[in-house]
Amino acid sequence: MRRQKTYGGYVRRGLPWAVVIGKHAEECPAGRADLMAAQRALPGCLSQAGPEGIGRVGNYTYRLVSACGDRAVATLYFLDSPAYADEGRRRYAPLAPAQIELCLRTAQAVGSENGGRREAHHNGRHPAALSSSPQS
Repeated sequence: MRRQKTYGGYVRRGLPWAVVIGKHAEECPAGRADLMAAQRALPGCLSQAGPEGIGRVGNYTYRLVSACGDRAVATLYFLDSPAYADEGRRRYAPLAPAQIELCLRTAQAVGSENGGRREAHHNGRHPAALSSSPQS
């Protein structure tokens, strides 16, 4: 029922959608992997478990490409945020170094593909479409 409320509008309209697993997943009786699997089973879900070896679930990127499909105009970074730091529940833990490395590798790859520019900027006037596959 809750998933229907959360994602139902996207599913009914046939819209692609993606979410990131985050710190509140720690409070859910189902684990992160189960939450991701439940989301992936819904129509239009673009969420990915992300590469192994990074830790946690849901570290991935998607590139928004130009309408012509010839270059990236933006990159969306989805990072599974950790719960609490080891010192207690007063501070959230930082992102893992492997998560930051994923962002740096992706930005470097996008820059190489765009002739040295990280993203092609068009002041919001250039139509963009979500690429059909994740870049993780």
